[in-house]
Amino acid sequence: MKAIHMEQKYQEADNIVTFNHVLDFKMGPRDLRAKGSFSTVFESTILDWDLQLHKQFGGRIPNFRDSSYVISLNGTGARDLYPPVHSISFKLNVLDSEGNNFKSLKYFIDGTTLSHPRRGRIDHKSYSTEANSSFERSLSTLIVANQKKEHTMHLETRMEFKNYEFVDFKYLVGEGAPNVSDKREYYFDALTNRSRHDLKLQTSDGSQYLMTNKEIICLASSFFRQHLKEQTIEYTVGVADSLESIDICLTYLVTGRYKKPKELTPKLAAETMTLATQWKAFEHKILKNSLEKHCYEELVKNREDFMYVVNLLIVAEDAQFSNVQNCCVATINFYHFHDFMRNFVYGSHPLKDRLTRRREFMRPSLAMQVKRAFAASNEATRFIKYLPALGED
Repeated sequence: MKAIHMEQKYQEADNIVTFNHVLDFKMGPRDLRAKGSFSTVFESTILDWDLQLHKQFGGRIPNFRDSSYVISLNGTGARDLYPPVHSISFKLNVLDSEGNNFKSLKYFIDGTTLSHPRRGRIDHKSYSTEANSSFERSLSTLIVANQKKEHTMHLETRMEFKNYEFVDFKYLVGEGAPNVSDKREYYFDALTNRSRHDLKLQTSDGSQYLMTNKEIICLASSFFRQHLKEQTIEYTVGVADSLESIDICLTYLVTGRYKKPKELTPKLAAETMTLATQWKAFEHKILKNSLEKHCYEELVKNREDFMYVVNLLIVAEDAQFSNVQNCCVATINFYHFHDFMRNFVYGSHPLKDRLTRRREFMRPSLAMQVKRAFAASNEATRFIKYLPALGED
């Protein structure tokens, strides 16, 4: 039994990715907080964090006479969900004038105890030291005692994740539409069976079309109720270059299910979302979730293809797939940062203007987002535990 238990420990250690961040600061008598920010990047996932050591207050404005302190860590990334942590530890070191550590405090959060909340959905984006605890009293006493001396302090944050959870798309976006299963494919294909239906939906150039039932789609969408007449027998979908986008959107519009294509290209994903918006599909955010999850699957399969990732990044911004855009930034930083800088910042690639141009007044360009993410990720060190198998050196 002991050998089995040890083997499980080794396997567990191999599945952990760890990030360390150190915040150096001084707090004077009138300072209310010390704060920093960093990003944790692994493969195609980036998580942005804000770290603060600050005065605790309950519904009122804090002031310098308060003496109750907590440490808080909050996710700030542009993604719907955050993966659960395996553990978080905070270590506060106080240094003397010669840089020697003469006082330390430690606090540990066991992520496994947070995985099964009693009610509601757990928030994996916010963590803090416990208020009204012995640690809070020790922390507050230490901060107040050293504020007059203005000693340098180091706050070390250590975060551990199970690496397969860190990159799992179920922790990226919310629930999407259920897929069309193989067993039910026949019934959903009946939507476009030419022998039954009376309306031709054709692509923008008229080269491809599918047949459907006019009454069904008019019941499902106010867009078609406004644009189809009783005598209409064909309709050109001006924003659709591919028949597949019409098929995917039509299936979702009528059935609420996602007809997953064999390959979802960036262009197909954007075109399908444009159609869903134009056709005023019911709860099209659910379809968007399905498309973003599928885009992430394709990104993982093609993440070593530099130009695929860059093109998906552009399409994700245009289609407002913020979660996919976040993952593309992570992938570029983890796999392709030097190629990105050489081609699109220092070079003269045809896409340079698109990547360096700001699309909205207050939003940085895609190139700037990549560079900022790289700088933030350098604020934290990353490593994975690789332990030898039992019996090996």
